[in-house]
Parts: sequence; C-alpha cells; structure tokens
Amino acid sequence: MAIDTRLISDINADVQAYQRLGLLANHAQELIPKWDELVKEEPKRFIRDDFTVDPEALSNFRNSQIFVPDYPTREVNHFNLRNAIGGERRGINKLLRECLEVIKEAGCTDLLKKYPCDPAGNPHVFKHEGYSYTFRWHKHIYFLALFNRLLSDKLPPNFVELDIGSSYGIYPSLLKKEHPGSHHILVDFPEQLVLAHYFLGTSLPGAKIGGLKDLDDGAPITREFVEQNDFTLVPVPRYLDIEAGTADLVTNFASFGEMSRTSFEYYINSHPFRTAKYFLTANRVMSWPDYETDLAVVDYPVWDSEKKLHFAVSPPFSHIYKYLRRYLFFNQRTSYPPYFEYVGGIPPCGTSKA
Repeated sequence: MAIDTRLISDINADVQAYQRLGLLANHAQELIPKWDELVKEEPKRFIRDDFTVDPEALSNFRNSQIFVPDYPTREVNHFNLRNAIGGERRGINKLLRECLEVIKEAGCTDLLKKYPCDPAGNPHVFKHEGYSYTFRWHKHIYFLALFNRLLSDKLPPNFVELDIGSSYGIYPSLLKKEHPGSHHILVDFPEQLVLAHYFLGTSLPGAKIGGLKDLDDGAPITREFVEQNDFTLVPVPRYLDIEAGTADLVTNFASFGEMSRTSFEYYINSHPFRTAKYFLTANRVMSWPDYETDLAVVDYPVWDSEKKLHFAVSPPFSHIYKYLRRYLFFNQRTSYPPYFEYVGGIPPCGTSKA
C-alpha cells in the first residue's frame, strides 16, 4: 500500500502538537504495570527521536502488533507443513473459525461481508468461507451489530460517539462507515492516537480528522468543534476539556477493566461521560488476577434497571488456544475470564454499584 505523504504530514503535525504541549510520555494517570511499560516502550517503534513518525513502521503497525495484539499473529491461510502440524498455528486457525460461529449465531454475517477486515496497517488476515477478518475485527463487527439492533433508532443521524480507550479506532471507523452522518471522539494515550490517525486516514480517505493542533491552547472541545470533523483525537490528559453534553454515546471495550480504580473513576464520574445519553461496553466481570486492579462488574454504572436495554455475558470474549511450547504439535483451550456486555442509559453519578 502506497504511503500517503499528506497523511504523514498531518500525523507529524499531531506529534509536534503533543510534544509542544508536553503530552508525550506524560499521561496524567496512575497506570497498572502492563500499560506503564507499554506506553514507555511501544512508541519507540514508530516515533523517532526528532518527534517525527516512521512511515514504514506506521504502514505495518498491525502486522508488527504495536501496542495491541491480534490474531492471527502470522500467515496461517496457506497450506504448508508448519500451518498443518504446528500447535500454535492450528490453535489460531481453530480460534478464528470459532469467531465466525459467534458472528453467525449473532446474525451479523451480513456486516462481516459488508466490512471485511481493512488492510490499513498491513494486518495478518484470516480468510474463511468467503469472509476476511481477525480476532479483534470480529469483536467490533459483533458490537456494531449490537449498536444497530439496540441504539440506531434512538440516536440522530449526526450522533456523537465518545470512544474511551479507542486504541487505533476500529469501532469508530465501522460506526462511521455504517452511519456516515456520525461523528467520533477517540480518547487514548497520544501515542495510540498517532496510530489511530494513520488507520482512520488510510481506511477512510478524505475523512476529516481533527485534534489539538486545530485548537487554541487550552480551548474547550465543544460539540460544535466535534461536528466539524468526522473524527476528533483527544489525548487522555485533555479528556476533561470535552464539554458536558458533547457526546450522545460512550463506548468502551475491555480497557476500563485494565485501569487502576483511580483512572476508572476519573472517567465514569466525569461530565463528558455522565452527560451522554447511552453507554455501550464489554468488560471483564472481574479484572483480577489478569490485571493488577480490583475492578469488578459491580463498579460499573450498569445497574439502573429502568435505563438498561441489554445486559449479558459477552460471546466474543470466550477463550483462546495457548501454544504448549514444550510440545510442538499441541495447544490447550484456555478460557478468558467472563466478560459482560451492557447497552443502556447512564444513571446519575453515585449509582454505579448494585
């Protein structure tokens, strides 16, 4: 895929703005050890010492599994001896075939056919029964279907989504493709937003992507500003600059459960969150011991029965197949901790526990 020099120039302008404002490697939050290590080390793989990006690294960031892992981790579609007998590769194939069964049972194969895995970032892609996807991609197709079923008729065509912990932006990109009039705020570490800018600019050429470089220093992030863009990139330290009432919908997938309690409460008690109309999320029922935090489902603002539209165990988060390194040909099914999924309104502050 040819590298868009104009897009790279825009991304470099983002990085320069983050550096000027002192936001790089300064995330204004208490991070659990996993994420503390990632935000220190992963940016070195695509941001140079002079605070410009490496275009080649960006164009392959999903292939290189920068910041966030995905399956397949390598080419597994072609028949060869390693794919046929290797325990790791057979486990990945089995997992991804089962992902398609989740999509079928949810009745959203039409969406997966409509939106095959985007090649931006050069991911390893699994192809099966005419579908093209990854583990991470199938999850977001599932949650796009959940939005369509439960919320699409409750929000205006120009709704604003606030995706907290957006990573490189798969879910906002799919919502935008499915609902072209929508607008999306992505909140994450500034280094993650660099990847999001590349992914969104490549997968939706012509999309208007705004951010701090387009605002006066310290200016609030208003709904008017957000509606001038297709996507607005907001680094974590500037999250509270988002004005109350800007977002109609808040989304979060897995990352709330990977936060310290202090960071989690920073978000769910904030005015951008509490003034939104709806919340769509999937997170761990219990974060410990996978993550060094004591968060559990009882801490989430999902217990107001009058506001609840949907609450269930989340099918896309079920299990993986772990490669048994001592035994070349074998893998072992390993269950994830259960995840819940919720769609509904957001209750007043102070009613998050059962």
